[in-house]
Amino acid sequence: MVEITGGDPVEDGGQDALPRAPEQVALGADSVDSETITRDAISAAEIDADHSVEELASYSQPFQGSDSLESAEVVDTAMPISPDDWQSDRTRKSRQLGMIVAVSIATLLIAVIVFAWFVRTWSRSGEVAAVPATEVPATEEGAEVEEPIAPDATEIEQSEPNREASAPTSPEVGPAEAKGTGTEAKGTEPVQGSGSATAKGTGPAKEGGTSDDHVKPPATMGEVAATVPAANSASVIPADLLPIDPLGPMPPVVNPDRDAVPPDAEEGMSKLDEIPPELRKFTVLLDLGREANETKPTIATPPSLNIAKIENAAEESLDPMMIATPPPAIDMDRALALEFALNSKGYPLGDLVLLFSQLTGVPVQIDWMTFDLAQKSIGQSVPTPRGFLSAGEQLEKVAESVGATLRVDKSFVLLTIDDATFAVIAEAITGVEDFAEQRSSAIAVLGAFLESEAEPNAATVRIGASLGEQQLAVLAFESLRRMRNIQGKVEDEFLRRWAHPVDSPAGPWTVLAAGDSGPALDAPVTIAELLRRVARRNQATCLVNWFDASRRRLSPEQIMMPYVQDDAGTMLSNTLRPFEMQVRRVDEHHWWVGTEATYDRLMVVVWSEPLGDQRGAFMKQITELMSGQSKDVFRIAYDQVSDRVMMLLPRYIVRQLPKIQQGIAAR
Repeated sequence: MVEITGGDPVEDGGQDALPRAPEQVALGADSVDSETITRDAISAAEIDADHSVEELASYSQPFQGSDSLESAEVVDTAMPISPDDWQSDRTRKSRQLGMIVAVSIATLLIAVIVFAWFVRTWSRSGEVAAVPATEVPATEEGAEVEEPIAPDATEIEQSEPNREASAPTSPEVGPAEAKGTGTEAKGTEPVQGSGSATAKGTGPAKEGGTSDDHVKPPATMGEVAATVPAANSASVIPADLLPIDPLGPMPPVVNPDRDAVPPDAEEGMSKLDEIPPELRKFTVLLDLGREANETKPTIATPPSLNIAKIENAAEESLDPMMIATPPPAIDMDRALALEFALNSKGYPLGDLVLLFSQLTGVPVQIDWMTFDLAQKSIGQSVPTPRGFLSAGEQLEKVAESVGATLRVDKSFVLLTIDDATFAVIAEAITGVEDFAEQRSSAIAVLGAFLESEAEPNAATVRIGASLGEQQLAVLAFESLRRMRNIQGKVEDEFLRRWAHPVDSPAGPWTVLAAGDSGPALDAPVTIAELLRRVARRNQATCLVNWFDASRRRLSPEQIMMPYVQDDAGTMLSNTLRPFEMQVRRVDEHHWWVGTEATYDRLMVVVWSEPLGDQRGAFMKQITELMSGQSKDVFRIAYDQVSDRVMMLLPRYIVRQLPKIQQGIAAR
């Protein structure tokens, strides 16, 4: 514990009033005491004066603040207080729990109320909507049902004038009918009651009961309701609402379908006339009654259902956005201006075209049918030009070397045979001299197939000037020669891809399912190079339908890096699946790349085996199957000499012709 005691009192005004502090400051050789200097500066009178401290003035009102400080200068520097800091965690959790419980209870109550309302509404819908006031109330189980009390004669007589007066007011009942109604009421047999009198004209009543002549049984409730109307006709209970009396006669059986009143046909037709013409064809959907169910169909069975079931062609599954936004046009001048040099002794034509497509990015396509009918192989070795030339110049020299020409479009380049050159080739093939004695019949068959206007005793068949008509004429002439076992002018290796017998095994182009895919790739390659490399590894030439590829954004310079551990068919199928393209094996040395929909719709000329007795049925079913098709899709002609049929059909129908013939033979 420390004790603090006061010092000795110091006299006021003395020099020694304050203790002298030790020396703290030295100026030269003299010591300076700061306390002494301060004491000397303050006189004793000023220190001891009574008014040294002014008394504080007292104010009657509290301090209200000063106006010298602007309110805008006052800034609250304190940290904002969070709302959660005003309450403890326990209080906050309790309130949250209470709110959840309250919301849950309210939701449950609302669900119960809605469910109860729904049940009551549902139960009311099954009850009778309105019950007449005069309906007989239901009795409790086991209670005795009282017989209805029949009205006496006076009540009947009093009710008759009221009924006669009210009868003419009905628009459906005339005055004569109203009087007849009253007469029938007067002549009605008496109704037995408890001590009541009989009606007029039925004889006097005896005391204690009924007449001795004939005793009537008690009237049933239905008879009372039918014969004795009440004073107010609106309160009469309809007979169909009264319970059936087990002691009375059996009511007639009512058949709604038989006894129903048919609707007015004229009224219905007048209402149908108000419907717009474009909507009248849908009115048959509204007739769902008895007559509609009994009506037999009037639409004939489609012809295709009378024969073997035919599969439809594959549908084009192109994205609508790709159709709406076609690929941008290629700058042909700039793309074909690329200069390069080729150092090769010879290059296959199909592979060389893929190489040009890879280097320039321009799809170069070969008119394969024209080359085949001109008997020019796309796998033949073509000498390459020497020196640095542009891609356009390279293509022109290649086309000249094979007797072809280039047709530049905005999206691709087509390599085909010149029209004049092909016309000369077609003229040599479409001669009829080799038919000898059968020349006239051959001209008739070919004229019917080509739909050309043949003159009487014509020496030849008139052929159109367009490239498509000349191609079809060459196929028809060569097909008829083979139908009649005459040596053809086009080799089979070129013709069988576009014309062949129905059952030819070389006809269909199957999807590639095998082949050597080559070594694994260590860098991405373009799709054109990939197809060219894999095809050459399997001794084949690959042709691409760049029209299908371009619509699916597959360009020749599309970069690919496939997984090559599988066979060539599987590898190419997986690579081209996103573009919906397929690689098909045409024959041992040719591959074709395109969509399934395009392949199914490729035209081919086929001829059947000798038909014999099945000729009429076969031609009828084929004609019915292809009914409605244009001449560009379907043509047929019968050759009586060979007993065969020559047809122009799409490939998806050709592959199902054996099934059709089997169905005809089975019947």
